[in-house]
This record gives sequence, structure tokens and C-alpha cells, in this order.
Amino acid sequence: MLSFIESYNQMKIIISLLLSLSSVAAHAQTKQTVPVLMYHEVHETKAPGNEVVREARFREHMQFLKDNGYTTITVSKLVNFMNGNLELPVKSVAITLDDGWRSNLTAAKILEELNLNATFYILSGAFFDPQYLSENDVIYLSKNKNFEIGAHSHTHFMSWASDLSKMDTKIMDNELSMSKSILENTIKKPVKSFSWPFGYTRPGSIESASRLGFTSTVLVNQTTDNSAGMTPLEIRRISVSGLCNATQLGEMLDSGRLNLCK
Repeated sequence: MLSFIESYNQMKIIISLLLSLSSVAAHAQTKQTVPVLMYHEVHETKAPGNEVVREARFREHMQFLKDNGYTTITVSKLVNFMNGNLELPVKSVAITLDDGWRSNLTAAKILEELNLNATFYILSGAFFDPQYLSENDVIYLSKNKNFEIGAHSHTHFMSWASDLSKMDTKIMDNELSMSKSILENTIKKPVKSFSWPFGYTRPGSIESASRLGFTSTVLVNQTTDNSAGMTPLEIRRISVSGLCNATQLGEMLDSGRLNLCK
């Protein structure tokens, strides 16, 4: 039969274990995640949808973030957070814009007015197309302390768009390395993040991006729950439709899940 002291000591051990388990569970429940939002064109004549948002709606979204206490961050800060090297405010969110459409200048103006951060993923082979940002436009964006430039390939894999699996691996690597090199030569800064055209990856492509000097790549997903300890080479993003109002945007941020707005 256990003595009173032995029973008391055992009870202390049990209570200590229970408190420890409770602390672990509480930590797991409060693990910080950072959503990443993806936009494309800010256009006044094209119909709003997955890749088009009207200027007023984009402003509505950005004002919502501002008014509701969100801290906007660049992808490079997200990378530092995921690698365990940076603490972020609880309500942090990364804004990304893909393709480098010329209308991104409208988005940039709104972001500047509200003092928000964003990452612009640029097609390096589209500088001479008037629908897209020119070299001078990209240089202008790169000089803003709130913005950073990422690569989005040279041609958006367009020659293989009907069947991306037919694209040769060496060509795919060249698309990544060429866009990185051209953009770095243009803005005179390192370009460390890559956005996959069409959200397309395949076995080995993430490793290739890392080998070519990218420290992060962004995907297209149904959920966005990036946290410390996850790899920044597979950052999860959700696309924000131009049909989503501010309330629906808030719901996506709360849930970390894509909302197919109508």
C-alpha cells in the first residue's frame, strides 16, 4: 500500500503531465497561419471573375484589410516567418499579383495610398507588349519599399498551355532561370520568389526552382494556411475572384479556404 507521501508525489506527476498536455494542445490550437491572396488584372471593361477585379472592388478589398487590422507583408517576410526567423503580427496576410499586367499600376496606386505591402510576379518576356508592365514600370515598382518583385517565367509556358506535361524539363528550367536573370538585371536586386504559371508543378520542379536560386515558390490552392516549419518552396495561395465582396473576402481570411463567389 502506497504511503501518503508516495501517493502525493504520484498525484503531482500526473497533474504536471496533464498541464503539459494541455499546454501542447493549446499551442496547437493557436498555431499561427498566414493566408496568401492572389490577384491578376485590375480592369474596368473585362467581366469580373477569377482573374479580373474592377478597380473599385480591389480598393474595397484593400480598405477592408486596412480597416480590420490586417498587416500586409511581402512574400520574403513570409519566407522568414516560415523558416522560423521572424515573428509576425497575428493578423498578417500576403498580397500577390500575377502576370505583370499594366493594370497592376492601378493596383499599386491603391496599395500606395493605403500604405500596404504586396509582391508582383512578372513575366520577363512581356516588356514590349503594351498590355503588360514595361521595364521602366517594373523598375518603378521595385523602388517602392512596400513592394517586391518576383518571377513568373519568361513566356507563361504559353506554347505548352494545351498540355503542360509535354514541356521539356530543360525548357521549364530555362523559363525559370531566364525570368530570374532578366528581372534581376532590370531592377538590380535579387529575385528570390517564383510563381508557377497556371499553378503548374510536377515531380522535381520544386527542387529545380531551389537549385536555380529561388528560396520560395507560390502555388494555387484550395486552402492557404502557411505556418512556421512549412517549406516556403510550396507556399499555399488562394485566388480572389473579382466577384467577391469584402464580407466574402473576410470569410476566406477567417477560414483560410477558397470561396467561389457568385
